[in-house]
Formats: sequence, structure tokens, C-alpha cells
Amino acid sequence: MAFETLIIMLFTALLSSVFTLAFAFLLYRFWLHDILEAEYDRRMLETEQDFRRELEQAAEEMLPEFRAELVKGFEEAAEELLPEFRAEVVKGFEEAAEALLPEFRREVSAGFEESAQALLPEFREEVKQGLLAGAEEVLPEFREHVKAGFEDAVIAAAGGELVDRTAQTVAKSGTKIVETGLNILFGKPKPPRDD
Repeated sequence: MAFETLIIMLFTALLSSVFTLAFAFLLYRFWLHDILEAEYDRRMLETEQDFRRELEQAAEEMLPEFRAELVKGFEEAAEELLPEFRAEVVKGFEEAAEALLPEFRREVSAGFEESAQALLPEFREEVKQGLLAGAEEVLPEFREHVKAGFEDAVIAAAGGELVDRTAQTVAKSGTKIVETGLNILFGKPKPPRDD
């Protein structure tokens, strides 16, 4: 009888375990699975929102630094390329002046008005060619640097003040070079410097 009781108890325990596992599986499948899936979706949505919020905050923090770097890059490019550009302009002007000056002086002694009218277009063309040659060497690299950071640098510069000052300086220097060259060619004294 003890053996039969033991078998009944084992069978009952085994049957109880099977029903417990079946009940747990049905509970998970029809009720707990949906709850866990909803919780997973909710947490994923929260994580995505947190990520977006942190990304926007990081972008707002980094944007001023990015703009400052672009302004700095633009200023460095201008500092590097403007002296080269000026040197090329001066060199082209000097080459054109050296080629035309002796002939121009001979013509001036024979008849100033007539020779000036005859050589002025040719002189202008030589100066123009020298300027264009100098610009062709320096300008593409300058354009690349300016193109890379121009929009943000102009926005970041206080009302375009840096660009205005640079343009005024370049225009003033170019005007002085051409004026001095023309004064040399026409024999006028050098104007006093007002640096």
C-alpha cells in the first residue's frame, strides 16, 4: 500500500507540475506577453524622446563653437591669401611697367600728349593681363577657402564688419598701387602716405 501511495503522490505531483506549466504558459501567452510588449514599446518611446532631446541640446551647445571655428577659419584664410594676392598684383604691375616704361619715356620726350594717347590702352592691357595672371594663380585657392566658410562667417561676423574692413583694405591698397604706378609713368611726384 505504501508503494501505491507513493506512485499516486508522484503522479499527482507530476500532473500538478504539468498543469502549473500549462497555466503559466497560457498566462504568459494571453496576458503577460501583451503587458510586457506594451511596457517595452513605452520604454522604447521614452528612450527615443530622451535621445532626441539630448541630441538637440548637444546641437545647441555645439553650434556657437562651430560658428566660431568657421569665423576663425575665414580669418586665417584671409590672412594667408591676401598678402599673396597683393604680391601678385604688385608683381604684375611691375612687370608691365618695366616692359613699357623705356618706350613710354622716349615717346614722352618727343610728344607727351601724342604718346600718352597711343600707349595708354596698351599699358592698361598689360596691367590688366598682369592683374589677371596674378589673380588666376591665387584666386582659385582663395575662392575655395572662402566658399568653405563664407556664409556662416558672414553671419557670425558682427554685421559683416570683418568682410567690409577687408574689402576696404584691399580696395584701398589696389587703388594706391595703381595710383602710384600711374604717377610714376606720368612723372608726377609721389603723394604723401597717410597710413
